[in-house]
Amino acid sequence: MNKEELGRRIAAARESKGWHQSDLAEALGVEPPSVSRWETGKSKPSSDRIPKIAEILGVPVSYLSGVELKEPKASEVNLPDLLARLSQLENRLQDSEKSKTIDDLKDEIEKLKAERDDYKAKWEDVGTQAAIRFAKAILKVPADRLSFVVSEFRKDRAG
Repeated sequence: MNKEELGRRIAAARESKGWHQSDLAEALGVEPPSVSRWETGKSKPSSDRIPKIAEILGVPVSYLSGVELKEPKASEVNLPDLLARLSQLENRLQDSEKSKTIDDLKDEIEKLKAERDDYKAKWEDVGTQAAIRFAKAILKVPADRLSFVVSEFRKDRAG
């Protein structure tokens, strides 16, 4: 793609975001005159900067580079080859990555168990408090007998 067409595409993408040249320059860490030279076709950004420009402007690299990507037809897709390639990619997953994933899952399980135990303790406390209120208000249990009621309540809940 020539410099002028690339410049027009950069300008169009920038304008569609409502940005000024200075906004794009700041996002890229370059001086505004550089963006101006690109957009007027006087110069061209380096090839390693084009993907960053595309990312910032939210357009595909193919739009800026002028490369048309065609979607393969169903008849061109070889499913067994694709599955074999996928299998090869899965096999490339390093053992350390697998163990890291397993360790992450174990950590998450431990966190969930601790959270469950915390909720269980809170609910047990709520149940105990309810038993005490019931014993005092309805059954009129004297204060010196409440510890017995609570221990019996806990036994009942455990059994």
